Amino acid sequence: MVILFIDFRAAFDSVCWPALWKVLESEHAPKIIRLLQETYTNYSSFVRIREGASNVFTIRSGVRQGCVLSLLLFNSVVDAIMREVFSGQQAVQIGEDQFVTDLMFADDSAVFADSDAEANKILQEIAAIALSYGLTMNAEKTKTLTTNGSPCTLCLNNSQIEQVEEFKYLGSLVQQNKISCSTEIHSRIGKAAMTFGSLTWCLWRRHNVSLTTKMRVFRSIVMSILLYGAETWVLLKAGLQKL
Repeated sequence: MVILFIDFRAAFDSVCWPALWKVLESEHAPKIIRLLQETYTNYSSFVRIREGASNVFTIRSGVRQGCVLSLLLFNSVVDAIMREVFSGQQAVQIGEDQFVTDLMFADDSAVFADSDAEANKILQEIAAIALSYGLTMNAEKTKTLTTNGSPCTLCLNNSQIEQVEEFKYLGSLVQQNKISCSTEIHSRIGKAAMTFGSLTWCLWRRHNVSLTTKMRVFRSIVMSILLYGAETWVLLKAGLQKL
């Protein structure tokens, strides 16, 4: 199986507004569209530097940085792109009864294919369709990984896509030819230990903080770091003993 980790250049700043309104129209949100169009009308900004501020410039694309709606709007655009790309295409089978075409979280997208040829076809389609939404794929930061370690040659705009042996996706390490998750478990233990150590003087050694409170903090902060992504691990006996 081939996995493509897609990267868009300046993704949040490049979304085409007319394309965004069309996506929202297809999701039947007319009132929200009107409100957003008013919000984005006469949208301008400036850059503050040590010597002062730059001239005000008009912004004609992208979603607002820091706005709580921006992530949802961007997700809607990427979802529309992937729906168009995978319309009528067969998904990749994972396990006995699970089929998947892609995984998405904001501008972090992972796309699955059964072969090099299929991966290349999907890559070209994503690049072409994304352009109509204002998004440009970044060939330098887009990576490919094969689960069995076989070579995979993919090109985009005369640039070869780098094949990697491992890739950190949404904070979890994805590796080729690996059944166990020993590297990821080792990394999680290290990060949890660092977090535990950083709380030594401000919490663990404070006698005026109850044991109940300390345990609540331990479960919510330290354990959440230790077990992040654990639902996707293939746990062997050695890994379980480390944990």
